[in-house]
Amino acid sequence: IRSSAAPTPGLLYLAPNNRIPTPPFAPSLMVVGNDGKVITSKVLKQYAYDFHTLPDGRLGYTLNTPNTPETPGSSVIHITDTTLKTLDSIPLAPRDYSLAMDGFVVLPNGNRLIISHENITLDMRAIAGEGAHPAAIVQQSILQEIDIDGQVLFQWKSLDHIPLTASYEDLKAPFIRYFHINSIDIDSDDNILISARNASLVAKIHRSTGKVLWILGGKLNQLDRKSTRLNSSHVSESRMPSS
Repeated sequence: IRSSAAPTPGLLYLAPNNRIPTPPFAPSLMVVGNDGKVITSKVLKQYAYDFHTLPDGRLGYTLNTPNTPETPGSSVIHITDTTLKTLDSIPLAPRDYSLAMDGFVVLPNGNRLIISHENITLDMRAIAGEGAHPAAIVQQSILQEIDIDGQVLFQWKSLDHIPLTASYEDLKAPFIRYFHINSIDIDSDDNILISARNASLVAKIHRSTGKVLWILGGKLNQLDRKSTRLNSSHVSESRMPSS
């Protein structure tokens, strides 16, 4: 075991999680100092995700309701002060989309960048071939930038930009989480970075137009491993049919 006598200054923000049938510890949030001592903590009714600091010094985390084929899982974003007292919450995504647990960003101007899910019924036979479901539930990911009043300033849907065939999921299944954004952030040029688990990729998205600027990894990889050249021929900007 390596130890450091002089760790970098700062606090640790912990939200231990557990998915076994009989968890050995209760859901909680903890802020811990470099000496290992708990500065503040809070016991929750369910396990939290994405516990982190916000630009204005407040803290934030999400609580989740799991996905089902009938209903996309929906989360609640909680914003707290440094004592973990809840100051604000986002219980729903705009336009009745289901708010995801996987990540959110509060921008310096107070706007929020959030991930949502939408379930769409699609005939997958033309895409996945024989044995595919004629009325599969396909879950796409949605990015939205909203202001403090909940007004949508920017929206990006994965099916408008990334084809279903980019997924590593079983496209013949009755329920397909084909893309599933797991994390988001704002890059130094003010555009959006995402990682998508089920397509095994990282992508940059233009914050105004929604255009996919580049893709790293997965079936649509555009970055040459030797020269890091961009090959834009793999990205589809066509809109996918929905019903």
